Amino acid sequence: MMLLFLVLVAWLIWRVMEDNSARSSGGYRPPRNWPWEAPKCPRCGAAVQDDFKACPSCGFELRHNCPNCGRPVGAGWQYCPYCSTSLGGPTPRP
Repeated sequence: MMLLFLVLVAWLIWRVMEDNSARSSGGYRPPRNWPWEAPKCPRCGAAVQDDFKACPSCGFELRHNCPNCGRPVGAGWQYCPYCSTSLGGPTPRP
């Protein structure tokens, strides 16, 4: 039981340190959502649903459509998982 408690405390400390290092390096990204929380907009932090295309609070586009097949793709995706079209990200090294 004590071991489980120590592992939990170590994990929480790691999460706090990870978020602090991202902030101090200038590459801050919002912290990941806990599994039981509703997804949040990466720009304003408002609650959004998984199937929303844009944030209802700030209008940030949460999902895009693939230019080739038209299926929804995530905002940070490099390739469409349905047709493998490049979505404008960096090209992989050989």
